[in-house]
Amino acid sequence: MDCVEVGKVTALPDNCGDDQLLIIRGHNRWIVSRTDRDAVDRADAQRTTGAFLARVLGPASPPGTRSIFEVLSVTDESTRLVIGAARPIDVSAVQPQDAAQANELLLPGTEDRLIALEPNCPVRRTLRAQSPWFVDVQFDWRAPDTRIPWPRRAVSDAGLGDNAANTGLDFLLLAAYFGGEARSQDTDILAEMSREARDAAKRALRGMSPVLLASLIGAAAGAGLLGYALWRFRK
Repeated sequence: MDCVEVGKVTALPDNCGDDQLLIIRGHNRWIVSRTDRDAVDRADAQRTTGAFLARVLGPASPPGTRSIFEVLSVTDESTRLVIGAARPIDVSAVQPQDAAQANELLLPGTEDRLIALEPNCPVRRTLRAQSPWFVDVQFDWRAPDTRIPWPRRAVSDAGLGDNAANTGLDFLLLAAYFGGEARSQDTDILAEMSREARDAAKRALRGMSPVLLASLIGAAAGAGLLGYALWRFRK
């Protein structure tokens, strides 16, 4: 089977589909390619991929959870996130030195089943990079199976984003795998969220009037993390 060039690395082609990706309830693993044109280090490659994922997984999440976006932890090796129904997300990045190493990174794990490979026909997509980052994204999807447009994003020099572009991309999903049932318990967001975020939520709670507090708690089902946080702190 021939290979298709993605930047200066390669990915095996897939049969033509409907240009959508299925996120299945349970454990998912994505391999996302990220540009190197801004010369970021690994920590920034992981952090900015998290922001890209927020634009993909947030809108795909059920109402009431879409506003949840929290950076739980950041280390040299990985970044841990919560985005809507994707809880938790572990993100790690590496810069392949050649096509062989890049293709090796696209291989599924022993418990993973291939869902789809980029590119989807009929359009060949290109990443704006010389030595792109490969970002391994693993998360438990805690919502019904969901179809989304193929994840990708281009950012112009003026900072404007485009999730429908096919060339000059800065982020592009290369491969998606499904690993069966969720591999961790649902994340207790308030237990894992940063101390700064917890303290800010507590300060906001203390400064609210009882009437306003009751109104916010009553609207918690549609208010995402804010409503959930207020309810938890009230208890």
